[in-house]
Amino acid sequence: MEVRISNSDDGKLATVTKGGQVKVQSESLDLPFYISSTQEGVFQFVAEATVINGTATVWHLQNTDNTKLLVMAEMDAQVVDAAGGTAIPSASTYFEVGFNRTYSSGGTVTTPVNQNRTSGSVASAVLYDNAPTLAGTFLQSQKWFPAAEAERRTFEERDGCILGLNDTMEMRITSDHTSGTALSHCTFMLIDPDTL
Repeated sequence: MEVRISNSDDGKLATVTKGGQVKVQSESLDLPFYISSTQEGVFQFVAEATVINGTATVWHLQNTDNTKLLVMAEMDAQVVDAAGGTAIPSASTYFEVGFNRTYSSGGTVTTPVNQNRTSGSVASAVLYDNAPTLAGTFLQSQKWFPAAEAERRTFEERDGCILGLNDTMEMRITSDHTSGTALSHCTFMLIDPDTL
C-alpha cells in the first residue's frame, strides 16, 4: 500500500512506497539565483586600475553588514593594453587575491549593483577600486598569471570565500609594465547565515 501526501496549495505529491521509500518532486536552483530571489542579496561590480611597474590594487572589499555573511560567488580578471614591460605571458605579470588589509586612502568608491532589479536593497559593503592605498599584511589566497593579452579568466568561488563583519579581501596586479588597464568583474552574495 502506498501513502500519498498532497500539498493543498499546489497539489504536488509526496508518495511513500510499499518499500518505505519517499518519492518527491524537487527543484534545484543555482545558489545566487536563490539568494537573489529570496533575500535580494546578489550584487555585482566592475573594477579597474591602471597597470604600473609594481603592484596596484584593482579592488578592495569590506563586509559592513552586522548580520549577513558576504560570500564571493565569482571573480574574473584581465589585463588590457599592457605596454612597456615583458610580453604576456610572463612571470613578471600576475594577479593575486587575498585578505586582511584595511583601506587607508585614495582609490574610488564603487557601488555594487543589486542583480534583483525589483529590489531596492543596497549592499552593506564598502568597495574601492582604482588603486586605493591599503595598510596591513596581505594574506594571499590565490595567484595566477594571465596566459595572453586581454585573456579573461573566471573563477567560480565554490571553495567558500566568506567574509564576516569587517572582514576584507582584495584583488591586485603585479607587473613590470608601465601602462595598461587591469579589469575585474565580481559577483558576491549577502547571505543570512540562519537560512542556510
